[in-house]
Amino acid sequence: MRFVRYVAVQVATYGMDMGLFLLLFAFAGTGPLVANVTAKIAAGAFAYLTHRRFTFEVAAGQGHVRPALLYVALWSFNVPLSTALLGLLLWLNLPAVAAKVAADVICVGLNYWISKNYIFIGDAEQDVVGDAGQEVVEDAVQRVVGDVGQRGTPLGRLPSGREKPS
Repeated sequence: MRFVRYVAVQVATYGMDMGLFLLLFAFAGTGPLVANVTAKIAAGAFAYLTHRRFTFEVAAGQGHVRPALLYVALWSFNVPLSTALLGLLLWLNLPAVAAKVAADVICVGLNYWISKNYIFIGDAEQDVVGDAGQEVVEDAVQRVVGDVGQRGTPLGRLPSGREKPS
């Protein structure tokens, strides 16, 4: 069920992200990369608050500092990654809106996995994706990130307690 809530929040967040991007890019004449960064920051603040309370059901009395800092770290990774992918796709002559959608779709799975396993950690029930879906996402992340886990980063051991595949 958590994954369904995550997707619902992401749809609302993406509406805000794309709406602000289009407003800045198409109507205000802002360049696509600056419009993307601005829209991502605004949508990120909304997403953090909504995911915290609705998606991952973090109680109001639980601390904000650690998850907020981790979420900012995630967005500090996500915004440049999304913007770099956008720039690459624009360089490949994709239209700006199509390039933005493609870049953002690439980032969604990685963001969910990081949010679920490192930011909004709790005792909530297993989500709809389950272990099989988590393994697919973990394998994809391992391919994207590479074998950095062997160099001492947290990816050497997966949050589920399983050793990462060799």
